[in-house]
This record gives sequence, C-alpha cells and structure tokens, in this order.
Amino acid sequence: MTRVAHAVCAAVAAVLLWRALAQVWVDEAATDAVTAEVLRLAIPAFSAAASALAIAAGFITARPRRFFALDAISWGTLLVLVFALTLGRLDREYVGVLFVLALAVRVAPAVLACVEADRSLALVFATAFTAYAALAAWHQAAALPLGDQVHYLLVADRLAHGSVDATLDADLFRRLSTLTASDFDSATHVFNTPLGPRAIQGYALPLLLLPGWLAAGRFGAEVVVAIFGALSAVATALILRDTIASARLRGAVWAMTTFLVPGVLLAFHVYPNVFGAAAIGFAYRFGVTAPMRRPLLAGVAAGLTLFLNPRDGLVLAVLLVAMWWLGRRDFPKFAIGAAAVAAVAAASNAVIYGVPLPYVGYFLAVVYPRGVSSDAVTSISFLSAEFWIALPGMLFDRTFGIAGVAPWIFIGVIGIPAALRARGRALAPAAVTIGLSLVGLSLYHYWEGGYAPSARYFVDVLPLAAPFVAYGLAVTRDWWMRIFTGLLIGLSTVLTLVLCAMPSRALNDAFQQQGNEVLDQILGLNPLGWLPSFEKTSPDWYIAAYLRLLPAIAIVAVLAVYGWRRRFTVTDALPLRAPNARLQLGGFLAANAIALALVAVAISQPWVSELGDVPRSLATRWLPAALVVATALAAAIGWHLEPSARTGFFARHFALYLAGPVLLLGMRSLFIPDTELGFVYLLIAVGLAVNSLHALWTVIPRLGDTRAAILLGATLLATAFVVLPYDRTIAPTASDEPHYLLIVQSIVFDHDLDLANDYAGQRYYEFYPEPLPDVHGIHVGNAIYSLRDMGLPVLAVIPYALAGRTGVLALICLFGALLAAQVYLLLRDLAFDRRVALLAVAATVFVHPFLTYTTQIYPDLIAAVMFVTVVRLIRHGTTTAVRNLALASAFVGTLPWLTTRGWFVAIGLGLVIAYSALWPRRDLVRRLLAASLPFLALVLLLCYLNWRLFGWFIPGAGYFLIRDQQEILNYAPQSGIPGLLFDRAFGLVPRAPIYLLAFVGIGALWRRRRIYGPMLAALVLGWGFYFLYIADLVTWHADGGPSSRYLLAGLPFLVVGVASGIETVRASVGRMRAALSAFAWIAVSWSVFVVFVYAVLPDLRYEYMPQIRDGNPVHLWLELGRVLRPDIQTALPSFYGGEVATIPLALLWVALAISLGALGYVISRRRQAVGASVP
Repeated sequence: MTRVAHAVCAAVAAVLLWRALAQVWVDEAATDAVTAEVLRLAIPAFSAAASALAIAAGFITARPRRFFALDAISWGTLLVLVFALTLGRLDREYVGVLFVLALAVRVAPAVLACVEADRSLALVFATAFTAYAALAAWHQAAALPLGDQVHYLLVADRLAHGSVDATLDADLFRRLSTLTASDFDSATHVFNTPLGPRAIQGYALPLLLLPGWLAAGRFGAEVVVAIFGALSAVATALILRDTIASARLRGAVWAMTTFLVPGVLLAFHVYPNVFGAAAIGFAYRFGVTAPMRRPLLAGVAAGLTLFLNPRDGLVLAVLLVAMWWLGRRDFPKFAIGAAAVAAVAAASNAVIYGVPLPYVGYFLAVVYPRGVSSDAVTSISFLSAEFWIALPGMLFDRTFGIAGVAPWIFIGVIGIPAALRARGRALAPAAVTIGLSLVGLSLYHYWEGGYAPSARYFVDVLPLAAPFVAYGLAVTRDWWMRIFTGLLIGLSTVLTLVLCAMPSRALNDAFQQQGNEVLDQILGLNPLGWLPSFEKTSPDWYIAAYLRLLPAIAIVAVLAVYGWRRRFTVTDALPLRAPNARLQLGGFLAANAIALALVAVAISQPWVSELGDVPRSLATRWLPAALVVATALAAAIGWHLEPSARTGFFARHFALYLAGPVLLLGMRSLFIPDTELGFVYLLIAVGLAVNSLHALWTVIPRLGDTRAAILLGATLLATAFVVLPYDRTIAPTASDEPHYLLIVQSIVFDHDLDLANDYAGQRYYEFYPEPLPDVHGIHVGNAIYSLRDMGLPVLAVIPYALAGRTGVLALICLFGALLAAQVYLLLRDLAFDRRVALLAVAATVFVHPFLTYTTQIYPDLIAAVMFVTVVRLIRHGTTTAVRNLALASAFVGTLPWLTTRGWFVAIGLGLVIAYSALWPRRDLVRRLLAASLPFLALVLLLCYLNWRLFGWFIPGAGYFLIRDQQEILNYAPQSGIPGLLFDRAFGLVPRAPIYLLAFVGIGALWRRRRIYGPMLAALVLGWGFYFLYIADLVTWHADGGPSSRYLLAGLPFLVVGVASGIETVRASVGRMRAALSAFAWIAVSWSVFVVFVYAVLPDLRYEYMPQIRDGNPVHLWLELGRVLRPDIQTALPSFYGGEVATIPLALLWVALAISLGALGYVISRRRQAVGASVP
C-alpha cells in the first residue's frame, strides 16, 4: 500500500513540477533559450527518475515508508531551489549551481540507500546514471564540446553516414564548437594512411557513441558516456565489496568515487576515460578480487582496452602478470579472452588502417610525427622524455594535477600500507597498475589531458584506487588527521559543485586556471593556490614549480608515514576514546575562530567592496554576524549533548559556513538580484534552526524544563537575529510601523508625545523613505497625539536610543524568544511530553505568523507573551499564591497598554483570576487586593495619560474619539471567523496549515479539563473573547501588515491545540497514524516554506483590502504559483473578492476543520478506552 501511495504521489509531484517549469518565468530567469529548455526538460526528468529510485530503494530495503518520507523531503527541497530560480534573471553559471544542488538533493535518498548497505547493482547503476545523464543535459547549455570531444563526435557522424574517412567536416565542427577547425586539429586527430584519412584516436569510441548520436546528437552521445560512467560506478562498488569489510565505509567511498571529481566530470564529457574505467574495473574485479574469479570474462574486459588507447594497454600488461602471480591455472583463460579481443582489434585495424595492430592510429602518429599536416605543425610529437615534469605535474599541478582538482584521492596514500597488509594479493596488482600508469603517462607529451577536465587520465584507474581510499579512512583515527581528511573531501566537494555547475571552467590551457580563479573569488584564500604549476609559461617557470613541489611532497610523505604507522589499526579495531567535553567544546570554538577568520579574508577581497549596498552589507556585515550567532548557539546547545551526539552536531554546524562560498559565488555573477543573495543568506537561519532543534530533540528527555525552555528560546532568538538584518534592509516599515516609531522618536529626541513637528519634518526618513501618506493621530490644539497604544513605544525607548529601528526589532526578537520559552513551559505545565512540547513550539513559533512578526514593529507579539505568562501564573487555580495573583494582575494590566484589542484577552483572563482569588474564601481581602490592585493601577494610569492627551479619563480614548469617523464593528462573525482562518489573502491556515492540527487535538484537550481546568479556562476564555471580538471587527483582516496580526495575542491557545493534535497523532495506530503523520509533516513543511518565502521576499507579506476587492491576485499565491501549479488560491475562499465560489469553499474548509476535530475526538476516545481496558 505504501509503495502504491508513493508511486501515485510521485506521479502527481512530477506533473506539478512539469507544469511549474512550463511557465514563462523560466525564460525570464534563464539567459538563453537552451538554458530555459534544459531547465524545463531536465529537472522534471531527473526528479521523476529520483522518485522511481526512491521507490525501488524502499522495495529493496523493505523500508518503503522511510524512503517515501525521504523522497518527499527531497522533493520539497527541490521546490525551494525552484523558488530560488523564480527570483529573477540569473547568470547562467549560478543557474548551474542551483541545477546541480537540485540534482544532488533529488538523488540523495537513492545514494543514501546505496551507501548504507550493499544494494542491488541495478540500483547502483541507475543512481549513477540518473546523476550523470542530468549533468549531461546541463552540459548542453553550459559548455561546448571542445578539445577531443568534437573530434569524437565528428567521427561518429562519419560512421553514421557509413564512412570511416576522418577528414574534418568544417561545417559540423563549427556548429558543434562555434570555432573554425585549425591545422593543429588535423595534425593531432587525423592521419593520412594509404587507405585515406583516418582517426588517430581510433573508431571504437565513436562506434559506441553512434546510437546516441543518431538518437539525440551531442546529448545522446553524452548519455552513452553516462551509461559507461554508471558501469564504472558498478565496477567500483563490486571491487569495494570484495575488499572492504565495513558496508558503510565502502558505501561512502563508492559515493566519493562516483560523485566527486574527477570521475563525475568525465561521466558526461565525450572522452574515453570512463569507458576505460569500466573495462579495467570489471577486468580487475572478475580476474582479481571476486570471491569466484572468472578469468575468461576478465580477459575479455581487459582486452577491450585495446580498442581505446595505449594508456589502458598498460593495465592489460599488468593484469597478465597479476593473473600469472595469483594463479597459473586461471592465466590461460585470461590470456585466451584477451587474445580473442586483441585479434578482433587487429583485424578491424587491418581493414580500417591497413595495419593489423591495436592502437595503430597512435602508433602511426608517434612513428611518423612529420608530414601529417601543414609545415606549421609538422613538429608535433605525442611522446616526451621529460618525465620529471609530467609525473609531478599529474600529481601536484594546481590546474591539471590530482591535487589541484581531486585532493581526496590522496587519502589513498594513507591506506596503501594497511591495504597491502590486509589484502595484499588482491590489491598489490592495483597499486602496481596505478603506479605504472602514472609512470607511463609521464612519457606522454600531453600529460595534462589536452583541453579536457583535469586529471582525466587517472579516471581510468579510479576504481582500483577506491579500496586504498577506504583503507585510508579506516585507519585515520586521530582527530587532527580526521579533520585533514575531512578538509580534503570538503574541498573536493566544493570543486565538484563548481565544475559540474560550470563545466566550461573544467577545460583549461596552459595559461588558464579557471577553477582556481573561482576558488580565489569565493574563498579569498585558495587552499590549492600554493600548489606548483608545471606549465612552461615563463623562462624561469621551473624555479617556483619545484620550490612549491617540496611542501607538496612533504605532505604526501607525512600521509604515507602516518599510514605506515597505522597499518595495523584495521585489524586491531581499537575503540575510539570518548572525547573530553571541555576539550571538544574548546576545539569547536577554536575551529570556528579559524573558520570565521577565513570568512573574513574571503569577504575582504577588493571586488566585494565594489558591489552594491545590499550585497556588500550582506557579505561584510550580516554574514559574519550570523555565523557568530550560530556558533554561540551551537556551543550552548552542544554543551548539553552526549559526546557522540555532540560530534555530529558540531560537524553539521560547520555546514553553515558553506553559505559563504555560495553567497560569493552568486555575487561574482554578472547579474543577480538581491533577493537571490538573501535566499542563500537566509539558509543560515534555516540550517541553524533545524540543526539546533534536532539536537534539542535528542537531548530534551533528560533536560530540566527551565533549561530546555531557555535553549529553545535561544534558538528562536538566534534564528530571528539572523533574519533581522536582511529584512530590515530589504523591507522598509509599512502600515502602522512608522507611526509607532514616530512616537518613540518623539520621546527620545523631543521628550514629549506631540507628533506635530515629527509629521511635519523629515526625521522619520530614517525608517520610512518618503513622506508618510497619512497621520495616525488626533489634533488637540496645535498638537498631534497618536492614536496608537503607548505600551510598545514606552518599551522601545531605550532600544531605539541605543540602535534606532534595529534596536526596536531586537527587542521584538527578544520577546519572540520569551514567547517560545513560555509556550514550552506552558505545555509542560499541561503535562505534555517534552518532545511533543518541543515539536509543537518548533512547528508554530518558528513559522508564520510568530516568526514573521519578529521582524515587525507591532505590540501583538508582546501581548501574546503576556497572555501565556498570566496563564502560567494562575495554573494552580484556587491554590494560586498571592504573589502570583499580583503578578498575573499586573501582566493583565499591561494588555490595554499594548493594544486596545487586548481588553478582550484581559476580560477572559480576569474572570479566571477573580475565580482563583475569591473561590478559596480564605485570606479573602489580601487575595482580592493582590488580584485587583496592580491591574487597576495600570488601567488608571492609562486613563490618566489619555486624560492628559485627549481630555478623556478612559482607556482607548483615541479610538473613542474617532468612533464616528471610522466604523469599528460590523457584527459579522459569519465572515470574520472563517476569514481569519481560511481567507485567501488574510487567513491563517493557508500560510500555516500546521494549525489544522489544533482541530485534531480538540478532543484530547477537552479530556484534560478536569485536571488542568484553570489553565484551560484561562486559555479558552482569553482566546474565545478575543477571537469573537476580532471576527466582528470591520478590519479583521488587518491589511497593510502580514496576515493574522490580530490573531497573534490569543494564538498561544491554538499552539496548545497543536500540541494536543501532535499527541493525538502519536496515539493513533496503523494506517491512521501513517496518514495523520503524513498530513502533519506536509502541514509543517508548507508552513516552513511559506515563512521562508516571506523572509526572502518581504513584500509578499503585505496585502491591501481595496486591491483584493478590486480582483487583484494575492501576492504570495502569485509568487508561489510559479513554483506550484495549478494556482493554489483557487482552492481558497476570498471574503473580499466577491467570488461566487467563496461560500462553498468556505463551507468546505469549515467541514474539513470539523472533520479533523471529530476524527481527533474519536482517536482520543479509543485511546482512553484502550487505557481503561489495560489492567
């Protein structure tokens, strides 16, 4: 059933994605038609393939639900990246970054399945092929088939026309490469034989490319390359299974070999290296490492290298010797297989070239280097005796060497001693093969690989190197070496992202270092920039080259010595020592200090200071500050974790630093909108919150409630602090915000509440960049006094005096953190499980509207804090202490100061306070005074202030005075109630569907009333009176600000309902639990997505009722309609749009809410019945 549901959902998701990418915005985002077409076709294709892989992984692992969930998460993440594409016109290289990231997140579930344990080889093949084929699709838009690639395609085209004549087709050459064929091209790729012009590189590869070329041209040919790349990934997996004991270790190394450079680059470029890797890998596996050797198959596979190039022929020679050494009984079969293929190769070359020898094209070009073309190029030679240049160059050159593009391979140096000690007979031939291959290539004139991806010659033997890398990781047990190997892998990952996203930068000549140039820009301090260059670009090139070679050799020597000393570690299997908590935390802080220093170097580059105001501020101010905040939070949470969990938590924290290079990667683009940079920057907030909440989930069962609440509040505070500077810069104040700040400004600078001079002047341009369109005040003589409530301005005086608008926003963030902590404690007071309470707070306070309003200057969030605080103070009902009654009374008294609407929360809370004070009938006077005097004092003080300002000794005097000018109540709850919850433009549920779980939890919450009656009464009465009043307001929509503003003050009641809903979901069983859990996760994901979209595009938060009434679309749904089709808002009622469908849609949503409530009630009854039946 799960697999069927997964397949149906995957099909629906594929259609939705296809429809989203079929829209016009793709053309607007892409720089050219080819890029747009690739995005439209490739992303839905690889996404659908990834879902199919996830379904297969679920079937193979017998864990379909897990991979259904992983696939859903992966698809949701893809939507976020598609959203990034919608933000504006983007540089093609940056589009490539998003494309590669999208591909990575979609194939991640299948890769995870292959890494965790040995899986079906079909799954291994399909996973690798999906990635390679998708990259081949992107290659069509991102780079041309330069170097040898165009020549292989030209020969394939000649074969398609039934000819082996290798004369260059100048027209096709130009169409494929946009260049004109030169004499050099002819000299290095065509040899004039007595039978006619023939291809030096042979015809085997073009013949293999032929089906793809006929089917889809260049893309089809690259898909053929991808197939053989996937076969080499299968061969690597088989060799690792035969030689490495740990399933996870060999899985991790397989993933590195398959998806990191250099292997991944050659899997979609038209070069023979992955063909050689597949042949060599299978030959080695069948002939050497397999538990049951198949020497004949091994010989045939090894013999296939005779069709490729002489470099691979070295492997055949080594394998012949290895087979003789391993067992002479198998040698004849191996030799027969190889000889049979050699005979076919010789015969084919006799027909094509007239010479019955393998590699005859290369042989003729080496023996007769002259006379092959015009006089300008007659001196070209394919061989060179300068091995002292080529050998160190292949290993250490910063542009063409292994160290310069794939430093992770040097982990194999550590593993060589242990590998040869543990599996000497199986791996010694591999070590010899790799060594001889490097030595042989050092005699090749074009050791760089030509105009091709770097280190491509090593790809042929990459499957043989994989076991040594695995052993290197296995014996690396010291923390400092683990950090070093981690840096090698991390740097290789960054290079892989850059070069796969920008494949044109993988191709370099002697004067180019395009990959290193990108690293210089995004890292500032290029960790590979110190490597030598063995290109003869200056007369004294060798001085710097060999001086820089010395430290490179020293590092390799250290790795070799370390590997030699740890060669027994695998067999000894010594357990790792438990790390000391203080040392671990100290090391974490020190590592962050180094990382922050590197970030500082990167953002201090001259080109960064030349950017616009927003990019420059984002890079030089906000990014370091965000990382410092994240580090402080991680240190606080990490201290409470178990040592093993702490290590993983700290490691995940360092992933946040990847935002720096990606951000600079975007900034270096020719054109990129500020919102795209904000997208990357805000991923820090997402990563910070997710990592911290996950860590709290693991540790919260053993934390005290107060400490857990503090850490949870700190997490929200850190998240809000990261979001704050971006929002403050991108979005100016709107609606009532500037009027609140105007009051604060008057108090700070003028020491009065008269706003006449403030409205008349321009001082407020600091936070509102143009003249205010209206005056929110009442004229009293020559003075103007604000209509706005005075609670927030009074609280904001000191923060504004210290830091202006930013200080006030920081104050709001602080109250948001207090709310998160108080709501968690409230849920614990109601006896919710710690993890249920954590989930409820994380799913509500970290999304809209709570998180959104940490960036808004309104008093409603503070009112919500007061509401929760009062409920907690009177949680003991009639036994509430006098002190708590007095505090509760005081906090209730602040509500009218914060917002006049708060009176209705105050009434509900006041009834419960009065009951708690009077019902005990003991110490009556004292309790009554404690419960009433603080409230009365604050209310009277408010009345006195209004009397001084307006001449009326009443609270809310300003609103009272304009009662005839502006209608306040319309007594229409039939539209206000469903509108507050479900309205298209202003409703809560469309933006935060997590609150639907509150309806599921109503039944379970009702059953708590007997034990927790006072708390629930306070919550219900405070929320109920307030909600009914808001629903009767003419302006229940509160337009001009983010939606659901008026709901904020009483919303903690719904958070409690959500907690009860989560508890109900966890109490359900069977398919009901699976369905409700899926519903809950979808609701959470959508809520997180919407609040993230609001953070990236703050303008989407503001809807205006007149515009909605005129039939204009809702900004949020207009933007999200780019990501998801069909249009979401067609399923939502609009109570101001005047649409015929509003009433039936409203009834449908109300019916859904009632159904969820009934379902939750039934589940809670069954749970109670089961509990009662258990003895």
